[in-house]
Amino acid sequence: MTMNMNRLTLRSLRCIFFALLAVMTGASASGNRVAGDQFKMNINISGTVVATGSCFFVKTGNTSVNFGDIRFNTVNGTTSLETSHTSPLLENTTLLCSGDVGGKLQMKLQSMRLDDYVTDNNVALLAVYDANNTKKYSSLGIKLTSNGEVKNCGQWFDVDPNNFPNLEVSLIQIGNGSDLQNDSIMSTASLIIAFN
Repeated sequence: MTMNMNRLTLRSLRCIFFALLAVMTGASASGNRVAGDQFKMNINISGTVVATGSCFFVKTGNTSVNFGDIRFNTVNGTTSLETSHTSPLLENTTLLCSGDVGGKLQMKLQSMRLDDYVTDNNVALLAVYDANNTKKYSSLGIKLTSNGEVKNCGQWFDVDPNNFPNLEVSLIQIGNGSDLQNDSIMSTASLIIAFN
């Protein structure tokens, strides 16, 4: 008796399944669709990109830049620097890259005081402070050049890992020199390199 009930149940389920299938097929066929109709569905896909490229600086010696004695003079109420002050930024430094280095390699010179820059002719320069790192000079800034081309401090620029650029920084006067005084000056920044 149990065997017959199971067979009956399976037969009933088969009949219900085929009846539902016929109704669904008939419903889709009874619509006004013709062969070649298009149906669209939005699909969202998410994932994680893993990059294995890395670069680092190998530097022998000091990582600071020293402009030496900075002399200025005052004539008819205007104070100005006597000479220009330019120094290599990465002297005796090698860039070593490994892994997947196929992305865009970029670099920026970022102030340690985030977003603390002065401008000269729409170019962002590092701000300069007194020896106590408290007074900001309005008449001085530090300009960055890469292969002789002026770059905005705090902004990314492209770098060729196979032909590393010649980076230099220059102390320049941007104001009338009214706040220049006998004192030591300083500016702190990080040179950052990344695959962007």
